[in-house]
Amino acid sequence: MKKVDEIINRLKYKQTLVAKRGSIAHGLSDTPGFEDLDLSKMPDLLTLIKANRWNLHGRAAELNLNISKRRSHLTQPSNLQRFSGQSDTYLSCTRAALMIYSGGSLITAAGICRIVEGVNIHRATVYRFLRDAVDSGIYEEVENDGGAKAYRYTDLASEEQFENLLELIFNPVTFHYVQSLHRIYGATRMGLDSEFRREPTSTEVFLDMLDEDAADLTADLSSGVAPDDTLEAVK
Repeated sequence: MKKVDEIINRLKYKQTLVAKRGSIAHGLSDTPGFEDLDLSKMPDLLTLIKANRWNLHGRAAELNLNISKRRSHLTQPSNLQRFSGQSDTYLSCTRAALMIYSGGSLITAAGICRIVEGVNIHRATVYRFLRDAVDSGIYEEVENDGGAKAYRYTDLASEEQFENLLELIFNPVTFHYVQSLHRIYGATRMGLDSEFRREPTSTEVFLDMLDEDAADLTADLSSGVAPDDTLEAVK
């Protein structure tokens, strides 16, 4: 019974972790094909991700570091990279401005403020950022349809931004990171495909039984229902 109790305790621990992580994936709920994604009901997907976690951690860290290196003075960054990379604050504001401009709108202080509010960047800082961006040749000042002050990329900065995109797309570091994520997304889609869906695994069955009646689970495990590798499966 000692081994049975250990299995049940591991299952309960796994159940707690699965429930904790159930809300993490809700950000994809509006993405076609992922509407029904609920990690709390997909313990095997979490096991797959965990088995590959260090590869994913490494790829993500490699990509982030590679982007930072491209802004370093040691790699002769472009004027845009040099300007945006001078501080985390300016980098956040530059990204917010790019989000606005990419959506077809002119850049405004109010628009940037709405986006960077969550990272504790104040309005005065945004105004200073925009003045410096104009002085550095990143943006040029214009008026929007309402006659209010707005900004758009200079021709040079626009070209440098496009070159940044090309460098990102055709960087092997980016390619390997995206490929790693594709494997996880592919497995997730298969797990959500009702036509493809296989029979529940032992882990899923036992987690469901925990919800119903722990005493029944103890009886089943004691009678030999659980395979020999169940303990390993629920780690």
